[in-house]
Amino acid sequence: MVGLVLLSAMVVLVGTAAATERYPIKFGGYLTDAEGKNLYPAHVQITRGNIIWPADTNSDGSYVTLCIQDTESDSKAGQYDMYIDGEHVQTRDIGANEFAKDGPCCWICQWNRHAQIPEFSTIAIPIISILGLLFFFNRRKHKKE
Repeated sequence: MVGLVLLSAMVVLVGTAAATERYPIKFGGYLTDAEGKNLYPAHVQITRGNIIWPADTNSDGSYVTLCIQDTESDSKAGQYDMYIDGEHVQTRDIGANEFAKDGPCCWICQWNRHAQIPEFSTIAIPIISILGLLFFFNRRKHKKE
């Protein structure tokens, strides 16, 4: 009887472990700057936890990372970070449906990055605030004299 219980437990555990599939994945896309020019040369890293997918851009701004097995998660879906030349540029939540089969043993996710020119108000408001404070304190200083 004890042997039957142990055998049943082993079947359940082995079946659960076999259902856990690790996904080798890679990323690809195009990188451009705010003027629409291709980012070349540039070093790209996509990270999730301690796993890093590295790549270098081609002259047309395209990149494709290595196909690396994600050993930390049972799902392709999750939060990924993009670094360009060591600088963090974007965090993205990627769903499992955003990956496409790429050959017999790898999944790929398209991730394009187009740098944006900051909006006028993002730059103008802090500058105007600083100039206003300088004017205010300068005026107060002259009133005391």
